[in-house]
Amino acid sequence: MPANFDPEETRQAWLRHGLGELDFWLQHMDTKLARLKSEARAGRYHYLEEAELIFWHSALLNRLAHISKKSVKPLGIDDTLVPWLARKTGWPKAVADAFWYCARNPVVHVGRAWVMADYGRTLDGAVLKAGFRPDILDETPATEMPEPNGTGWYMIDCRDIESEITIYFDFTGLRVAAEEVLAKVKDQVREMTPGELNKLRSVNERIPFLYTNPESEAQDSSPTEG
Repeated sequence: MPANFDPEETRQAWLRHGLGELDFWLQHMDTKLARLKSEARAGRYHYLEEAELIFWHSALLNRLAHISKKSVKPLGIDDTLVPWLARKTGWPKAVADAFWYCARNPVVHVGRAWVMADYGRTLDGAVLKAGFRPDILDETPATEMPEPNGTGWYMIDCRDIESEITIYFDFTGLRVAAEEVLAKVKDQVREMTPGELNKLRSVNERIPFLYTNPESEAQDSSPTEG
């Protein structure tokens, strides 16, 4: 490690700025979702903005994975992102798999994920499809839906009609899951060794901080937009 490397300064910088920036992402997503719901109540549906909201969730989780893994290299979906997301959220592996492949991928490639998409995924021999609830105003917690379910998702087994299993995600629950994952990665940074914190220097070079607190507010742990 460099002679002038200060682990605690690096730790606090990540907590205030690198991860503090993602608090602003969550605020942006809240504002976007509130607008989309307001528009939906007036009978206007902005599917491109819904796709943008899905992208923000997946980008936030992807960034958290890079910080958690201390990696600047692209993370593989099957070997890294799926098991990492399953651990951090408590989702079954199939749900994490459906999020990256059936929700995120259509947005990245064709700009939509509000219809069921499979992207070649299967579960127990059936086609695995996933997307978001068709009614953005439906705020019934997924955990109140018939099992199996969890925070932000519930599953419908359609194999009695056709060889298909569908997973519905919802923005309200996904927002809760994203905030919980962010909190867990913050805790992980708080417990990192000097060697692990040094590895984050490379991540910082690849993903520079865009929001920083003024030097006079160095003791304030809350992020300040700049």
